[in-house]
Amino acid sequence: MSAKLKARWRGTREIQEVPDSPDWDFAGKESTCVRVFEGPYETLLAKRAEVGQLVSGMPDGYQVDRVKVKRQRSGKGIMTVTLTAKDASGSVDNEAVVPQHEVEWSEVQKAIEQHPRYASGGTNALTDGDRADIAAWDDEKDAALRKEWKYKDSAQVTQTLSANAQHLAKKKLIAETSYTVWIPVCRRTYSMRLNAGSTGAGFMQTPPSGFGTLPTKSGVAYKWFKTADRSVRSGTHGKWQRVEEWTGFDRVDTDFYS
Repeated sequence: MSAKLKARWRGTREIQEVPDSPDWDFAGKESTCVRVFEGPYETLLAKRAEVGQLVSGMPDGYQVDRVKVKRQRSGKGIMTVTLTAKDASGSVDNEAVVPQHEVEWSEVQKAIEQHPRYASGGTNALTDGDRADIAAWDDEKDAALRKEWKYKDSAQVTQTLSANAQHLAKKKLIAETSYTVWIPVCRRTYSMRLNAGSTGAGFMQTPPSGFGTLPTKSGVAYKWFKTADRSVRSGTHGKWQRVEEWTGFDRVDTDFYS
């Protein structure tokens, strides 16, 4: 029976770059440099380069994009480090690229009671009493009374809706319970090698510069609210894509939001 051969370590145990490294690739807007190192597997694993790291001795702008460490039978390891830069001039790849700015109008359904014609100063302005009467009329079980725009109060006394309240009640009677409005959404999208910390959402904030003149409603400024801040990355080594959104509203209740 032949003895099993065992691989032996030869050469230095320090981490060294192999003689035929690096390998440069200047293609398009993103240049790539692949550097290969060898040394003890455990040492390479413990001291491996981190994604996003700037490496000394490299032109400005080249950052670690991917690291692979492979073990050999002798206990030696091979570490392959891929570095990238946006272009050959060496601009820093971790800086946000020129962001994409979008402004769209999003469809929203609102309760018919919120229509401006029923607000103070509107064509069919409702008082607080009118709104309470409509709520009671909604709950009335007697169909005959409802058809006459009437309801019975807690004392069983028949009450009649005002003319403006009847205008709204007629809409509700034929199932017109909502209406459609379109509100502006400002969206900023940009990519980064490293994920940026989210600033969150759910607070009043004017969109940053880049959107030009912000949309208005008949010349009146919207109340802007930060409604989204999300980051997405495809695959293990892809860039992060961050999307922020600001939505414009007619009003924001500052009792609940700031």
